[in-house]
Amino acid sequence: MKAVWIKKTGWICFVLIFCSTALWMMVSNHGMKQASVHIENQFLQDIRSSKNRLDTDDLSKCPDPVRRYLNYALNGNNQQNVLVRLKHASWIQINLDSNFYDDQNWKYLVAEHLVRLDRPAFFWQALIHLGWEFWLKGWVVFSPHKNELVWTWMGTVPLIQRNESDIKTNGLGQFLLQLPWYPMAMIPSDYLQWEAMDDTSARAILSTDGITVTGIFHFSPEGKVVRLITDSMSRITKSGFIHEPRMVKYVQYDLKSDYWLPERMYFYWKTPKGWISDADFRLIDTVYE
Repeated sequence: MKAVWIKKTGWICFVLIFCSTALWMMVSNHGMKQASVHIENQFLQDIRSSKNRLDTDDLSKCPDPVRRYLNYALNGNNQQNVLVRLKHASWIQINLDSNFYDDQNWKYLVAEHLVRLDRPAFFWQALIHLGWEFWLKGWVVFSPHKNELVWTWMGTVPLIQRNESDIKTNGLGQFLLQLPWYPMAMIPSDYLQWEAMDDTSARAILSTDGITVTGIFHFSPEGKVVRLITDSMSRITKSGFIHEPRMVKYVQYDLKSDYWLPERMYFYWKTPKGWISDADFRLIDTVYE
């Protein structure tokens, strides 16, 4: 009789713990969802109140390889949209500890990307599948009003939550790395200037809110951008930021929303062991608003 009572008590405790955990996860995910909606609404409101006109008529300020690329990528478009929604799927290499170099595990990531085109700003949300029905959920916000990096386990336990100067610099760097996915933003402006290097490369100088990042874009003879190398970013680890050169390769161009865009981006960090790949981004969809 005592054994039966112990067994029933054990099952009751298990059910209570399971239900409490499930309720906690539901409440936490709901709170994260509400925070996400608030950030997006604030982002959109800022665009509606202060959007600038994109000038697509004059590319004479661009170095020759940049002008050839924009003529190719813009495909004759002179749309004045200042907002684009992107969806992409990716394979990434992660390690929540600082032991990055020995981590050979690649995880599947799906993300939505809300990007402002008339000035450097974006809201990037992602879900990383860890296997066994576990995941990481987080976002990166880069805007005049908010700069934030958040990662949580299952939308509950905060793993990384930072809001500091390195986040702002890396946010502007991320905008630079993904420029070929929104080529309208590559037109010279108050925020972006170009310096001629040679017939196949040019330096981009991107500045906003007292922060500047630079990178050298390399172009193919056909006019496509094929590679970017920047020394303006830092790799994020659990123990802090490590400053290392960053490289992106752009491949598999396709016509999306009337623009010629690279469907895939391969990302690398230059570590003491050489260039190590850490991400393969695959563009799924683009919608201009």
